[in-house]
Amino acid sequence: MPISITDKPAPLTAQELVAVRKHVDNGGECLESLPSERRDLTWQIIHSHHENFDGSGYPDRASGTDIPAIARLVRIVVFSMRFSSTVPMPGDRVPTRRLP
Repeated sequence: MPISITDKPAPLTAQELVAVRKHVDNGGECLESLPSERRDLTWQIIHSHHENFDGSGYPDRASGTDIPAIARLVRIVVFSMRFSSTVPMPGDRVPTRRLP
């Protein structure tokens, strides 16, 4: 995904949102060199790490236990890191503050 999108300080255009949502599928191309036992688990993480428990995520709008458990765990970890760090993550549009 281009840095011009991840670091853009303004709202994304419709075309940029399409590019953002495609990165979960494009990430699978990087897995071809992994052994198959790692590839399946890693694919679940890459493909589903933007799904939300309520079904409002992407790319499949999966919800609840339809989201692989490992992807749900990664989503929680990334969310926790984002809101407990004073270091901005790529794509942050507003300053974050450290939680007590």
